[in-house]
Amino acid sequence: MLTLCLDGDFNSLSIVQRKDGNFQRVFFKREALLPISLYRYGEAARHAGANALARFNHRPRITAFLRRTNRKAKCFRAAFADGEQEDRLAGIAAEFLRLQVAAGASAVQLFDSWVGALPAADYVRYVQPHSAKVLAAVADLGVPRIHFGVGTGELLGLMGEAGADVVGVDFRVPLDEAARRVGPGKALQGNLDPAVAFAPWDAVEQRVCQVLADAAGLEGHLFNLGHGVLPGTDPDVLSRIVSLVHEGSLLCAPPQ
Repeated sequence: MLTLCLDGDFNSLSIVQRKDGNFQRVFFKREALLPISLYRYGEAARHAGANALARFNHRPRITAFLRRTNRKAKCFRAAFADGEQEDRLAGIAAEFLRLQVAAGASAVQLFDSWVGALPAADYVRYVQPHSAKVLAAVADLGVPRIHFGVGTGELLGLMGEAGADVVGVDFRVPLDEAARRVGPGKALQGNLDPAVAFAPWDAVEQRVCQVLADAAGLEGHLFNLGHGVLPGTDPDVLSRIVSLVHEGSLLCAPPQ
């Protein structure tokens, strides 16, 4: 991903839509038509969080940034101290999620893949307001709003407070404990360890059924992996997991 760390650099970002066969593609561009990033609809939803977009924008050079110039330090401070860049990115993310619904999406997910690196106080100060802005911007569309991050066990309740209808839980936190942290009024998404898909089928089946059993008492549950699909995962195993989830009440033995 290209990084241009200039003063006011994010102010010229905009979304450009382009048809590509049967796919709708979205470009983030500057006024100078210099691409920032390109995602397909399904991919961009996973990184729609303003915090994640800002961090991805800096990540390819973050080590050099730590060693080099005060100019890059100024850019980093602008992104994570005064929130100007995140606020701009939150607006872009909100527009992007609205485009997904207009294209037929029946739910949207705000995936902030870096947010688990923050303590709760920093999340509340630097990230939650921007996530809340994105989620509020799609509240009128009548679709479920899912909010997910990796390593966010200590932030689950705060992420729900940002405006999510469904809080994603990664594989590190049991669903019953996640429900306690999130509190009433929210559904949960998750949380099969994606590495389980590499195990023999008997082990996969056991773990899927355990997730379903753990979710039995929740106010609402959306089965999913507790992070993304790992490279090399057999698609047939994923198809069998989907079928098992759909027929879980018939195929899973009652929990002992």
